[in-house]
Amino acid sequence: MNSQSITLESRKLSRELQSLFLNKPIISQPVGAWYPNQLKQFLDTFNRPCNTLLLVDELWRYPESIEMIINHPNLKNKDVFVVTTGYQNKQIGPRIWMISWPIYFLHSLNSPTDFSTKPTDLKFGFNCLNNGTQVHRILLGYQLYQHGLLDQVLFTQNNQQPLNSIIFDSWPNFEKYKNLLPIKLPDPLDSDNARDFGPYVYHYSYQNSYCNIVTESETDGFPNRVPLEQITEKSYKPFVAKQIPIMLASCGHVAYLKGLGFEMMEHLLPPGYDTMWTEQKISAIVDVVSKGKDFIKDFYFDHTREIEHNHNLWFSGNIKKTIAQRITDTINL
Repeated sequence: MNSQSITLESRKLSRELQSLFLNKPIISQPVGAWYPNQLKQFLDTFNRPCNTLLLVDELWRYPESIEMIINHPNLKNKDVFVVTTGYQNKQIGPRIWMISWPIYFLHSLNSPTDFSTKPTDLKFGFNCLNNGTQVHRILLGYQLYQHGLLDQVLFTQNNQQPLNSIIFDSWPNFEKYKNLLPIKLPDPLDSDNARDFGPYVYHYSYQNSYCNIVTESETDGFPNRVPLEQITEKSYKPFVAKQIPIMLASCGHVAYLKGLGFEMMEHLLPPGYDTMWTEQKISAIVDVVSKGKDFIKDFYFDHTREIEHNHNLWFSGNIKKTIAQRITDTINL
């Protein structure tokens, strides 16, 4: 996503959230991934008149930032809402709430199309597109390579950032996998402009596979085991593209999507998958891929009802209503 897209989305988020708060004087402050010292600098000089302050995005990463918000004197007698792209709505102080408004997940420009199942003769069972070089994405590709399964997946992995994490040193044959990067699947429809911040499933891999292995932006901070909740546009692409979803994401990600009404077909994976740590989830994903294209094709055609349900639900407009109602219920507007 580019900076212009981020600016536009922040404005849209502010407008949509303000509509929930009716006529209250509101200030919305995008904070991105501010470090605690940056937040402190902002709060120490904050003196604008308002009843309600929205602090938008990713402060949940730093417990000390949340403590600062709860205790800062400049926020006394104000309603403060820490707006995240995570899963939870909860009160964290006397007049302070953490609320989930996953704007990237909610962003949609697509028009619904009539549902139809995929052809029975697709050459691939799985697709998995990766751009960023987060460690969990590199580990998934590496494990598929180690098991001789990389060519069974329509798989991409960029290497625009140095792969110099010390964790890689302990992986046998990692240099051989690293030398394969970047792995690209050029598609004339997959232009930079088409990708920007969109729900697009233009890339041919979405149309030519039965199952989408989604690698979310965050998992559990692998190799550290600290859950980092985040849901983005990556997670709705299997619903738009009429695919089976497999989520490599934070603990509770699948439960969140189920709570919104999606059919997650969890029996494809081991019991308790949603609460597993990253390396356990990757092992389970590799096991599914190892079963082959015919296995996942049969699973697809045995679950077309669920896949159609997910596709129709995404385009129904009810997801955003559900998320907004959860906020309203939590803060008793």
